Amino acid sequence: MLTLLAHRDAKHVVQVAGLQVHSDRVEVVTLDAGPDFQRDWLDRAAAQGGPLLLEPEDALKFARACLKALEAIHALGVMHGDFKSDNLCIKAIKMNPESGVALDLESLRLIDFAYAVYREQPLRFVLPTDPDRLAYMPDSYRAAIKKAQATADPSHIQQAACAQVDLYSLWYMLSNVVPSNLQDGRWMVWQEWMHACKKAAREPLITSTAFDAPTKQMLALTEKMLGQLAEPQSRWAQVATALPSWEIQSGETPLANAHPTKLLTPLIEIPLSTVTTVTSEPSSQQMAVQASSVNLKDQPSSSTSRAGQNIWQYQRWWVIVASLAFLYRWLDHRFVETGLKLTDLGFGLGLLAMALAFPAVLGALWRAVFHSRSACFWVRYPGLVLCGIAAYFLVVLVPVGVSVSQLTAFLVLLTLLVVALLV
Repeated sequence: MLTLLAHRDAKHVVQVAGLQVHSDRVEVVTLDAGPDFQRDWLDRAAAQGGPLLLEPEDALKFARACLKALEAIHALGVMHGDFKSDNLCIKAIKMNPESGVALDLESLRLIDFAYAVYREQPLRFVLPTDPDRLAYMPDSYRAAIKKAQATADPSHIQQAACAQVDLYSLWYMLSNVVPSNLQDGRWMVWQEWMHACKKAAREPLITSTAFDAPTKQMLALTEKMLGQLAEPQSRWAQVATALPSWEIQSGETPLANAHPTKLLTPLIEIPLSTVTTVTSEPSSQQMAVQASSVNLKDQPSSSTSRAGQNIWQYQRWWVIVASLAFLYRWLDHRFVETGLKLTDLGFGLGLLAMALAFPAVLGALWRAVFHSRSACFWVRYPGLVLCGIAAYFLVVLVPVGVSVSQLTAFLVLLTLLVVALLV
C-alpha cells in the first residue's frame, strides 16, 4: 500500500526507504516520520495536567491538517482504516524564543497502513482486529468486519470501506484531544465543526458520489471557519501548544520494537484454514506493525505487471467504447449495403443507442483523466444497454447476409464487452 501511495505521489504519508529481502519474506522499511502524536505530544501534555491545544483556531488548524492528509489518500481511492492518534507523526518547531513548542502541521504524516483498503483492488484477507474494541470506527464498518470474520469473506469489508470511516475516526480522536466541557463562547465554532464532522461521517452517500467528496467538503468547511475567525492563512501550518520547550529526540516511526501505547489496535486470531480467498497471509503480529512482512509468493511478479494492471484499470473503458463504436459502424454499413429498412422498434433502438453513446464516451474520458469511480457508472450501464441493442441488430441482419462465422465472432466480442463492463 505504501508503495502504491508513493508511486501516486500521495502527500502526508510516511515514505518508503527501501525493502529488506529475506529468503521467506520482504520487509518494507520507512523513513523517520517524526515524533509520535500520541506518545510525544498528547501523553506529554497530559502528564503536565493540561490540554495540548489552547485555542479554537489551533484545533481547527490541526483538524485541517488531518483532513489534508486524509484527502491525499482518499483522492486515490484509499481508506486508511486505522486512523487514530498513535498512527500520526508530527514534528516540532519553535515559533519564537519566548514561546513553547509548536506543531509543524506541514510535517504531519500518516503511518501504519496495515488495515488500509484500496477500492480499486479486492481485499485479499479478513482483518485480524477485534471489532468490539474499535470504538473509534463507525458501527457499520465494525459490523462489516464481524461479518467478514464470521463468513471468511473479505468482500464485506471492501464494500463497507469509504472515506466516512476515516472521518468518523477523526471525529472520535478530536473529541478526546480537545476537551468537550469548554464553556467559553469562542469555542462555539469548534462545537459546530465537531457536529458537522460527525454528521458527515454518518450521512449516507449516493453511490455515484466520488470517494473523496465527504473529505473535500469537510476541508472546505474547516477553511471557511478559519476565515471566519480571521486566522491568517500564513499561520495555518503552525499550532502553538501548552508544552514548554524541550529537547525533542529524533525518534523513529513506531516499528516492531516500539513500546505499545494504550491505543494499540486490538487484534484477534483469525484461523487461516477458514479463509478460503487466499493461500498465505500475514499473521496478526505482522499486521500490527508499521514494517509489515509479506510472503514473497504473494507479491506481483514485477513492477511492470502492477503498472499494466493500473493502466488497464483506468483505460479499459476507452477500449470498450472504441469496440462498441466499431461494431455499430459495421452494423450501419451492413444495413446500408443490404438495403434493409428499420422497423419502428429498430428505429427507436437506434435513437436510444445514439443517446447512450454520449454518456459512455464522456464517462470513459472522465475516468481516464480524473480516475473518478463514479465515471464508471456512465460507461457501465449505457454500455450494457448498447451491447443488448447491438445483439438485436445482429440477429435482424442474419436473414440478409450475415454469415455464421461473422455472427459468432461479434457475439463473442459482445460477451467479452459485457464481462469487461461488469468486472
